[in-house]
Amino acid sequence: MKKLITTIKQFIHLIEAKKEHVLTNLIVGSGIEACIPYINLYFSAQIINLIVRKDYGKCKFNILIFLSLIAVFEIIQKACKQKVNQIKEVSTQNINEKVMKKAYVYDFEKLETNNAIDILRRAKGTLEGIGGVPAALDSLYRMFLTFFTILFSSFFIVIL
Repeated sequence: MKKLITTIKQFIHLIEAKKEHVLTNLIVGSGIEACIPYINLYFSAQIINLIVRKDYGKCKFNILIFLSLIAVFEIIQKACKQKVNQIKEVSTQNINEKVMKKAYVYDFEKLETNNAIDILRRAKGTLEGIGGVPAALDSLYRMFLTFFTILFSSFFIVIL
């Protein structure tokens, strides 16, 4: 587990350019996305209880709060996802630039050996095979989403 967290930190540090707050956008976006279904359930139950009690004044107020809360959360979640998508593109370009800068420093005579070419080919194939930075960020987002879904479902079960 410690190795996974260290790897995630290194990856975030690698792609975080110009203080983009990658981790913040991933956590906030996935947390809100996981929270929305439970807000729907909670407010739906509250509204049904108020209708059964014929307390229509509180029911209207709860509907207003419910719709406002969902609208705000959806906007924040979409903004975080859009920011993460933007970071994917910028990070891919930044990593490609770093690779190109390193390529100018190397002694190409050493790189032209069969062993070095084979290593470079395998490394490139591995990066392309796993999808690179965009796929890694998507995996992180899904990991946080799963964590928050488990957290909110556990909390929802406890309050029942």
